[in-house]
Parts: sequence; C-alpha cells; structure tokens
Amino acid sequence: MIKIIGTSATTLTTALVFPALVSADTHTNSVTVYAGPQSVSPGKPIYVTVEATDRSGASLNKMPVTLSYKGDGTIQTITGRLEKGLVSFDVPAQTTAGYMTFSATVSDAYSNEAIVAVIAGRPQKLYLIAKSGDTAQSVTLSSQVISDKFGNPISDLSLVIIDWIDQSGLKGRQTVQLSNGRVLLTTQCPVNFEGTLNIRATLGDLQFTSPKLNALCILGEG
Repeated sequence: MIKIIGTSATTLTTALVFPALVSADTHTNSVTVYAGPQSVSPGKPIYVTVEATDRSGASLNKMPVTLSYKGDGTIQTITGRLEKGLVSFDVPAQTTAGYMTFSATVSDAYSNEAIVAVIAGRPQKLYLIAKSGDTAQSVTLSSQVISDKFGNPISDLSLVIIDWIDQSGLKGRQTVQLSNGRVLLTTQCPVNFEGTLNIRATLGDLQFTSPKLNALCILGEG
C-alpha cells in the first residue's frame, strides 16, 4: 500500500514539472535588432541586422525571421532566414521626416525596438524677399518654408550665410538660423557702398542673389 502511494506521488510530480521545463525552453531564444545610420535622409537606405541566439548563446541557423517596421504610415514586413545567427535587410527610409521603428520575431521570440530618425534631405530652392525695415537703413529679409523635394522643412539648425556685396566686393557677412524652416532677419545696410548693392544668401550648395538693394539703402550710397 505504501509503495503504491509513493509511485503515484512520483508520477504526479513528474507530470507537473516536465511540461513547465518544455515551455521554458521555447521562450529562451534571444533576438536583437540593429538599425543604422541613426539619422538618414528620405529614400536613403537603412541597414537593419537581426541577430538570434539560443539560451546558451549559440547562433541559431536556418530559422525564418520576420522584420516589421512602419514607413509613411503603413506597417511593412519582410522575411528572411538566419545564417550563422544573422540576417540583414536594406530598407529605404520613408519620405516623411520623423522616426521609423524596427522589430523582429524568430519563432515566438520578440526583439527589442531599434529607432532611426528620418530627417529632411537637400533643400531644393532658396529665395529671399527684401523689404524696408522699421528703422532707417534697415532691411528685413524673409523666405517661404525651405524644404526638400518631398516637402519636408529643412532643420532649424541649418544656417544661411548672408553677404552684402557691392562693386568693390564683400562689404559684410552674417549668419541667420532658420526658424520653422524660414529665413527671417532684420539687418542694417552697409554704412557705405559703391555701385550696385546686392545680398547673396548661401545655404549648403544653394545660392540666391537679390536684385539690387540701392533703393532700400540709398543713404549709404557713396
């Protein structure tokens, strides 16, 4: 009688513990996603690598991988297969400035989230309007929103170089930082100038030269 009870107890214990060990084994894979560069212009490639290992740290092999990300408001998925624990993807950056988040699954194991910032690309056009300022000999310079070819405003960290130029050459220089993607600057005319007076604005490899500003700065004409 005692021996039968002992055998039953042992069998019950094994039945309870064994499935728990099997369940734990199916959740011990480690999946990590790497994505870069940290910031990229619209349409440029983002390089994504998925790494997967088992509970002992050994590389998984030949297992399917699903990479998920959101681009321009749509959730996308790409599939691949691990080779020596790794699989790589090239994903074009979305056309809208913002963030893209990448994650992956291998079997029932989930990865971290890797984030890449999509920033405005090359500015397409630079055009300034010059008007008389509120004080004598002052000029207000302004622009529309300066954007890339996808309509993304250029970063407010961008600097525009403003050069005053007459027939003798450079009369003065200053820089202005964009505000909400625009140029807005009130500045003083040169104290003296000769001949035609212009402003040349430079942003990266873009340049804009204003029509002559003699009428706005007439008092300084020599």
